[in-house]
Amino acid sequence: MHYDREAYWRQLHQEHAGSLDAVGYPELGRGYNEITYAIRLGAAERILRRGHCDPRNLLEGAVGVGAYGGLWKKLGVQRWVGLDLSEDAVERLRRRFTADVFVQFDLTTGEDGLRDAVQGELFDLVTGVDVLYHLTDEHHFAEALAALASRVTPGGALLLSDVFVDAPVQIARHVLRRPMASYEAILGPRGFALAEREPVFAILGDPVPRRGIHWADVVLTVIWRLTSKLIRTVPGELRDTMENFAREQLEARHTAHAGALPGSSTAILLGPQAKSLVERAKEDKADLIVMGTHGRTGLEHLLLGSVAEKVVRTAACPVLTTRQAAGE
Repeated sequence: MHYDREAYWRQLHQEHAGSLDAVGYPELGRGYNEITYAIRLGAAERILRRGHCDPRNLLEGAVGVGAYGGLWKKLGVQRWVGLDLSEDAVERLRRRFTADVFVQFDLTTGEDGLRDAVQGELFDLVTGVDVLYHLTDEHHFAEALAALASRVTPGGALLLSDVFVDAPVQIARHVLRRPMASYEAILGPRGFALAEREPVFAILGDPVPRRGIHWADVVLTVIWRLTSKLIRTVPGELRDTMENFAREQLEARHTAHAGALPGSSTAILLGPQAKSLVERAKEDKADLIVMGTHGRTGLEHLLLGSVAEKVVRTAACPVLTTRQAAGE
């Protein structure tokens, strides 16, 4: 199943300019991609912090729409160099992140080409996240992986992602999943060894069943197919309408109850409720979180849980909860 890589990514970046739909699952819509990228970012941060990775300079292969830019700044990266095959993507990133460096480059050019593209610079952290499995030609895969590895400074780190299946399996014309052994065969002779692993998706990523019959794989595959089909049946226009309606309702309540407060504003967060709220509070350096609680008890509490409880447990600042009146 051959595909024209340049044409494929050029079309995505032109049709979904600057959107996560250009680098995620465009057919599943913006909401799905925002949630799954939040999960990806969380996984990347956890593995890097656990590995005590404190990069000053970073090279990101296939930078796309710059989805990881906020994380790099959060980790204290001082110099961010991004590479991408798409000229459209690179131009947008240059306008958006004016202090950073973005270069149009094809990773399959290999080590010498990448050395020239970054003028011989070595990096504390080099990433190839969600990119190498899009190289379905084995020679291209080997060239790209070797090129990325060649730019890691001694003692630095290389961050990669794949499903790491038992044996190579092509699940789409632009996706070839490979086993860990395929990576180790190229990286091992270059002095690399596996340091950390971090799971990313369970049911929100395309499943690749293992050899033989595993009922857990069967269940996850069914869940994925049902979930993705359900998401596809909700038109993008309807999702946008629902989000716009929520935004209008929030703005109306803000105007009525808090509009006079200096510096007040509103925001709609997409993703896991507690996690999204805690992360936003941390980004805003909030001194206090105030939120309502439904007061669920018994079986209802066991099944539905409590967003307020999760926020109280995980927030870095104090949390004030208030019991909502019945029917609210």
